[in-house]
Amino acid sequence: MNPSASTSAPSAFPGGPPEPPRYYQGSPYRPVPQWSAPGMFPASGPRRASARELVALVLWVVLFDVALWQRPGGYGFAAAFGLAPLLLLLGVHNARFSARPFVLMGLASLTALRCAYAPSPVLVASSFLLLFVSALTLRVRSLDLPMFARAFLAGFPLFFVRQAAFARALRPRIRRPALARLAMTAGIPLVLVGVFAGIFALANPVLQAALSRVLALVTVPVPNMLRLFFWGALLATGALFLRPPVALPRAEASAHAERSPLTDTIAKNALVALNALFFGYNALDAAYLWAGSPPPGTDTQHYAHAGTFWLTVALLSVTGTLCAFFRRSTRAPSGLLKVLAYVWVGQSLLLAAGTYRRLAIHVAFSGLSDLRIVGILGITLVVSGLAFVAWKVHTNKSAPWLLLRMAEALTLATVLYGWLPTHRIAAEFNAARVAQGEVRPLLHAFRHAHETESAPVLLRYLDHRDARVRAGVAAMLLDTLDADTGHEGSWDRDSVAAREMRQALLAARPKLEGTLGSTGTGTCARTHARQAMLDLVDRANAGGDVLDTVDAATWDGRSNAYGGCNDVRVRSDRE
Repeated sequence: MNPSASTSAPSAFPGGPPEPPRYYQGSPYRPVPQWSAPGMFPASGPRRASARELVALVLWVVLFDVALWQRPGGYGFAAAFGLAPLLLLLGVHNARFSARPFVLMGLASLTALRCAYAPSPVLVASSFLLLFVSALTLRVRSLDLPMFARAFLAGFPLFFVRQAAFARALRPRIRRPALARLAMTAGIPLVLVGVFAGIFALANPVLQAALSRVLALVTVPVPNMLRLFFWGALLATGALFLRPPVALPRAEASAHAERSPLTDTIAKNALVALNALFFGYNALDAAYLWAGSPPPGTDTQHYAHAGTFWLTVALLSVTGTLCAFFRRSTRAPSGLLKVLAYVWVGQSLLLAAGTYRRLAIHVAFSGLSDLRIVGILGITLVVSGLAFVAWKVHTNKSAPWLLLRMAEALTLATVLYGWLPTHRIAAEFNAARVAQGEVRPLLHAFRHAHETESAPVLLRYLDHRDARVRAGVAAMLLDTLDADTGHEGSWDRDSVAAREMRQALLAARPKLEGTLGSTGTGTCARTHARQAMLDLVDRANAGGDVLDTVDAATWDGRSNAYGGCNDVRVRSDRE
C-alpha cells in the first residue's frame, strides 16, 4: 500500500500536482466559541403603551382640566377625585386586582363626596395620596410602608425621569409602520398642495381673497401659555399615576437581627431611668393638673397651655424608642425587659390622659376650634401607636409591620378629620356657650366667619345682648358675602356648604345691614365694628373687665380710639 495515498489524492490530470486530502487534518478540538455572558438582570425597555393607557391618559387630562382649571371649588374637586379611580382601573399598567386597591379607592371616593360639601387642603392632599397608593396597590399585591416610601421617592423627586420612561413606552406605538405609511402617503401630498396653494394665492389677488374668506371661517381657539403648562403638568401626573414606580425590596441575608447581651443591658438601664422620669412627671401632674391646684405664680389655664404640644412630642418619642429597643430578632427579649416596656407604655398612657385633660381645660376656658379638634385626633393617633408598639413587644413583630399599622391608622385619622365638619362642630359648640352668657368663645368667631360651613351659625349672634358683638359679627358676615359674590354661576367653583351659606346670608342681608345702623356699611365702619368686638374678646380672655372697652352705644363715634381705617389691624383669623 502506498503510504502517500492516505495523505494525498491523485492528480486531476496527468502530470499535475496532487489534490489536497479529502479529510480534516486540523486540530482534533473545536475552537472555543466567542460569546459574552449576559448580565444577571438584562436591561429591557419599557413595555409598549397600550391603547387603554393612552385613552386613560387623555381622559385624565380632560377630567382635571374641566374640573380644576378655573378656581376650583367643591364640585370640581368632587368630580375630579370621584372619577379618577375609574381611570386608574382603566389604564394602570399591568394591574393586579385585590381587595386593598378597591378599599383605598373607596376612601378616595368618600373624600371626594366630602369635597362636594366643603373642600379643604387636607381633603385635597388626602385624595391625591389615596389615589397614588391605590395605583401602587394595583401594581403589587403586597405593599408595605418602605416600598411606598421608595416608590414615592422614585416618583415625585424623579418626576421627569418617569415621564421619559412613559415617553419611551409610547414610542413603539407612535412609530408603527402603518401610521408611518399613512403619514407619508397622505400627509406629504397634503403639505405639498398647501405650499403651492399658498404660493398661487400670493400670486393671484382673486385666489388670495378667496383663501382669506376660507380662513376666516376656520377659527381654532389657541389656549394661553398658562393653560398649556397646566396640560403638561396633567400629562406628567397622569403618566406617574398610570405607571407608578414600583421598587421591590431586595432579599437580605437575614431577616432577623441578632440581639446581643449588651443591647439588652442598655435597654434595661434606659427603661429603668425613663420609668423613673415618667413617674416623677405624672406625680407632678397629679398634684397640679388633676387636683386643680396650679403651682404658685400661675393658673390652671397657663399650666395646661404650656405642655400640650411638647407632651405629644414626648409620646411620639416613646414609640420611636421602643421600636429601637425591640427590633425583631431570632432571640426573644427577656421577661424583665418586656415588663419594663409594659410599665413605660402604661405611664405613657397616663401622660396621654394628662394631655387630654389639658385640651379639655382649653376647651372649657375659651371654646372649641378646628385646631383643637386636630389636637384631639392627633393624641388619639399617638395612643393607638402606643398600643401597636405594646403588641409588637408582646408578639415580636417586625418594624415594617409596625410602620404599616401606623400608616393605616394615620390614613384613617386623616380621612376621619376630612369627613368631619370640624368648623361647623366648633361653631355650634361655641354658639351654645355664648348663648349661656359667655364671651371668651367669641374668640373663634373671627375664623368661623370665613368658613363656608360655619358662617351661617354666626347669624345667631345678631340677637346678642351686646351691640359690639352684633355689629362685629354683621361686619364679618357682610365681608364674607361680598367675597363670595360671583361664585354662584360656576359649577366647578361652588359647593354644597357655599350654596347654603350664600342663601342664608343673602336672606339675612337686610338684618346684617340694619345691625350696623347709621354708621353705614362701608369698609371703615366694618373695620371699626370688627375692632370693637376684638377688643371685647381680648379683654374677656385676658381676665379683664369687658366694660372697660369701647361702650356699645358710642363705639361708632370714637374712631380716634382706633386711629384711621388704614391704621386698624384686625386679627381676623385668630385661634
